[in-house]
Amino acid sequence: MTGAKKTGLGRMRSLRVCFLGLMALLVLLGGWLLRRNFLFPSNANLPSPAEELWQETRPRSRKEVLRLLERDVERHRLFLLLGQNIGTADSSEDPEDGYARLIRALQPRSVALMGVDYGWQFVPPADELRKVNQRLISHWQRGGLVSVSLHIGNPFTRGHTKELSSHDLRLLTQPGSEVHEAWMENLERTADALAQLQDAGVVVLWRPFHESNGGWFWWAHATGDPSGEAWTSAESFRRLWQHMHHYFTEVRGLDQLLWVYSAAATPNASGLTTDAYYPGDDWVDVVGIDAYTSNWTWENLNHRQAIDRLRAKGKPIVLSEAGPDHQQMDGSFDPMQILEFCANDMPDCGYVLFWHSWDRVYDGVPVSHQPALAQQVAPERLLSDPRVGSLEAITGEALLPSE
Repeated sequence: MTGAKKTGLGRMRSLRVCFLGLMALLVLLGGWLLRRNFLFPSNANLPSPAEELWQETRPRSRKEVLRLLERDVERHRLFLLLGQNIGTADSSEDPEDGYARLIRALQPRSVALMGVDYGWQFVPPADELRKVNQRLISHWQRGGLVSVSLHIGNPFTRGHTKELSSHDLRLLTQPGSEVHEAWMENLERTADALAQLQDAGVVVLWRPFHESNGGWFWWAHATGDPSGEAWTSAESFRRLWQHMHHYFTEVRGLDQLLWVYSAAATPNASGLTTDAYYPGDDWVDVVGIDAYTSNWTWENLNHRQAIDRLRAKGKPIVLSEAGPDHQQMDGSFDPMQILEFCANDMPDCGYVLFWHSWDRVYDGVPVSHQPALAQQVAPERLLSDPRVGSLEAITGEALLPSE
């Protein structure tokens, strides 16, 4: 073989090696780009239908708000709406003060969802409810969402919501007794206030009888329950829920409520799971989880896989109350923990609602609890995260009204 032929073959081998090397490099580069979604971005990074809905129009109907909370985690990225409860309408934690301290303090950002509690011990007079409703209506008209809870007092003792007693919940739904009449008066005043919101076009995320599995509220600690157990039977609780649902929906015509079943992820000695008191698919629109913990892991919250079972109901799921445990309610909690928890373990979460701050006296010692977003470490980091929906991010408005 001549030297020229050898040289030609050598060049061909070199070119082949270079070509194969280049192809291998392109394969590696393509894989790197795909993993980082530079080529053919994955559906998980596409805007969610919720984000697109906000961009198209502000949700005004019950159906649109429900759609706003739905998540398809296999196709779209995390989109977590932020919420803040501002106080109770009976003025034990004044909503106007809460609005100033917990909402305006977040400027130039604000929360997408504003919540209020209609009462801690009793349903307050109509003028107090009307006042707090105006704040909720204003938020709704700016494009935000509205949540209403009710720490209704114990109708058997006329005491506060954590005054536990021996009682039979069935009496509340049976006409003819004094306790039934008192109960219906509470429902009537509550329905009157909710009707004001409906007349203003507000869709309400209505959250009654929350944390029923916790054992610390009278509606779930009926030691006189016919079941003979220390805790309210599931049957008694469901009957009470369905009775309220029927009165509000069928009797009072409140058809702009989204009923939120809200259970405690970390129950006390009751040991009851988050799905223990689920009222039934026909009486629930949204599944809520309440969690106060500094251990934001799925293993900690998904007690006996109960949240998995609630997810299987096919309802939108939310963190209806969330924050640090009581030992960290001093402003030292980083709320980014909740966002990362949602990103890793609960990407289908529609919103997270932070509760308002409150003061109590325990054994003669005053204690201040500060679970509100504005009181945590660097809340602006959470509000400005692109995975989060603040009010400004979804409406395009920069500042709150001056009032």
